[in-house]
Amino acid sequence: MKTCSKCILPETYPGISFDDKGVCNYCRDYKPEYKNVNSESLLEVLQSVDNPSPYDCVVPLSGGKDSSFILLYIVKELGLNPLVVSYNSGFQHPIAEENVRSACEILGVDLEEIKSPGKIQKGILKASYILSQKMRIAWGCANCPAILRIVPINAARKHKIPFIIWGSSTLETIEGNDYSKDFKALLKMSLKDPRFGFNGFKYIFLRIVQRFLLGFPLRYAFRPFSIPPFSNENPKFIHFYDHVKWDSMRNTQLLGSEIGWKHPVGKESRFDCRLHSIGNVRYLRDYGITMDGLNFSNFVREGKMNRDDALKSEQDIAKKAQDEYDAFLKNIM
Repeated sequence: MKTCSKCILPETYPGISFDDKGVCNYCRDYKPEYKNVNSESLLEVLQSVDNPSPYDCVVPLSGGKDSSFILLYIVKELGLNPLVVSYNSGFQHPIAEENVRSACEILGVDLEEIKSPGKIQKGILKASYILSQKMRIAWGCANCPAILRIVPINAARKHKIPFIIWGSSTLETIEGNDYSKDFKALLKMSLKDPRFGFNGFKYIFLRIVQRFLLGFPLRYAFRPFSIPPFSNENPKFIHFYDHVKWDSMRNTQLLGSEIGWKHPVGKESRFDCRLHSIGNVRYLRDYGITMDGLNFSNFVREGKMNRDDALKSEQDIAKKAQDEYDAFLKNIM
């Protein structure tokens, strides 16, 4: 299979074309984003309001390398006292769980761990897998993108903390959406096909119940496909990587030496949630490259990774993806 001579995108990727040197249009059209990042600006923002809380900010922590670096930076470089919140859907990798607790203990910060109640997440995943045989929209993270916003919002409001430090730049984030078309399509198909309908209504019902039990405002709890937008006040979301530059491909050894951060053998990125295997298999099937491989292509364009390393990493992940997916599927059925 032909792949780009600069990155690793394959000829099966949507909308791709190659020039006479074998370079894909995504590489040709890439324009680096030069940003004047300045950590002092982050500190100025975090100290810009009167804060009645003993905590300076909320830091959501998954146990992955990017959120772990944020916590390390907030405490060590800025000298602030954050409240750490960590959400576990029931499918957080054990090493990621260990990273969360170890980092908080070493840095001496308070941790609030929130877990999906009961076996709801497993029920959502099982129903959505069955639905995915007819509707692809259902199979994936389900409520998690919305939960990962609501959990720190609730913690911030509970402790009257004015800021949440978010682990991506404004360029990488997706604003809140309602996804009402997905909801209507699923509801329509559920009414039309009784065999499909049981899992359709179960999927919708469990999404609502999970949201309700995790403290979603009613306007989002009863809109089970909605993702709350980033708030600009009470609390305000601060995009960390708009202020601080971090090369996650080269500097993971810093996390190990400072906070004992670990990762599975051969996998430093996106291991913190086992649901990630769903996306890797789906992308590999549909586009000929894993979700991780897409990130590697971006890293190559940004000069953070060379093509040979990217290609080897993608081949290793693709080789294991189906086995990881099969093991995950066996666990939920």
